[in-house]
Amino acid sequence: MKIRNKKMLLFLIGGVIALVLLGGTFAYWSWRLDVSQRTTITLTYDKGFSCTADGGGDITSQDKQLIPASCTNTNYAIQRTVTVTPQLTSVDAIALNLKLKIDSISQVLSGTEHFKYAFTKDSSSCTTDVITDGSFYGKEAGDTVDLLAFKEYILSEPDVYYLYIWLDSEETNNATMDQHFSFTVGGGCISDTVTELTYINGSYRTFTAPLEGYYKIELWGAQGGTSMLNNALSSLAGGKGGYTSGYIYLNQGEVIYAYVGGKGGNGLKAKTRATAGYNGGGTGAHDNADDEVYGGDGLAKITYIGTTMERKNLVLNGVRYIKNCVNGSSSTTNNLWVEIQAVKDGVNIAKGKSVTGTVSADSSYPYTRIVDGSIDTEIYAKSGSNGYQCVTVDLDNTNNGVTYDLDEIAVWHYYDDGRTFYDNETYVSEDGITWDTVISGNYAESSTGKHINAWE
Repeated sequence: MKIRNKKMLLFLIGGVIALVLLGGTFAYWSWRLDVSQRTTITLTYDKGFSCTADGGGDITSQDKQLIPASCTNTNYAIQRTVTVTPQLTSVDAIALNLKLKIDSISQVLSGTEHFKYAFTKDSSSCTTDVITDGSFYGKEAGDTVDLLAFKEYILSEPDVYYLYIWLDSEETNNATMDQHFSFTVGGGCISDTVTELTYINGSYRTFTAPLEGYYKIELWGAQGGTSMLNNALSSLAGGKGGYTSGYIYLNQGEVIYAYVGGKGGNGLKAKTRATAGYNGGGTGAHDNADDEVYGGDGLAKITYIGTTMERKNLVLNGVRYIKNCVNGSSSTTNNLWVEIQAVKDGVNIAKGKSVTGTVSADSSYPYTRIVDGSIDTEIYAKSGSNGYQCVTVDLDNTNNGVTYDLDEIAVWHYYDDGRTFYDNETYVSEDGITWDTVISGNYAESSTGKHINAWE
């Protein structure tokens, strides 16, 4: 059974429980295992699950004098039992994270590859049923080691693990045997890490990052609604709102603000304009037949990804130029571009940059519209000649050869009627000479645009 969405957070550090509810079902716990806290800590929550953990005390250099030995040596190595108990009452599944946080570690211990850890399911061996293992080489205070990463539980049954920490018998530096360290075991359980922020009361919404790590941000603009036709609502729905997305790294507790668009006023009679929607929603137009429109609310969707992300589309590394080429469309022979975006760390760095074309732009529809930050389909650029034409965005206004490892590229052409542009290709380049294709193929245009990111 797959874990569904992820959306609720509860965090406990140093015996202090802090609960933050973000519109759904997050619960996170963490525990400091000092000598005075050897009892089980249970956190319950009325959203359908709870987490229990018992770790048996802080892990410090005061526990035992580490001498080079085997991991199972009871005199000179540390072995800890870690028991976690998920309680599922009205959810189908939860995921469990478990980490070993390095509170302090001496330079001597972080400078050897023989100061090691192993996290296993075997109570008598650090080499069988291993979940993860490694050394503390190069680690420093504040670093963490992942013991479990989103392990799925569908039953309310205790799960027992064994943590080994020791100096490998191959260690020859006597100085390592009298050094300080302090580790904390902690973790969390999640039922849902997707948060949706909708329009409310004509104001922005806030999101507080429940965990440090990468988040995917998706934004939908408010949709146009049904118009009035002859003093009654027609059957024709309004156009879809725009869409954009990107990835951003947030620290735990960091706050971001979502300006979610609200719908415009309902269609009105008496040849008056419907009221504008919040955050950019336009007024409804009217004509002699008293036809007005109203809009639908926008949406912000924020999804927790994890503490690490692997860049899969390496072609988005080292990019200076973005080029898109088309050859007319299914509706006309005109080449019409609405927007090209290049997202880096949540920012559209293409905005305001230089745009050139294989031919000059139509003077009434300049190429600067391609990088004005607007995806309004009526604010488009047009090539001065038809046929196969290209536009190129230069991300380096300084002309110093600056390149970017982009998170995402998005392209919009005129989309109001869902037309398809022919020979539609998007390329990237470091030097403007050698080009790599990143988006290829003809497709029906929409307010969503066409996206490619480095992570999927």
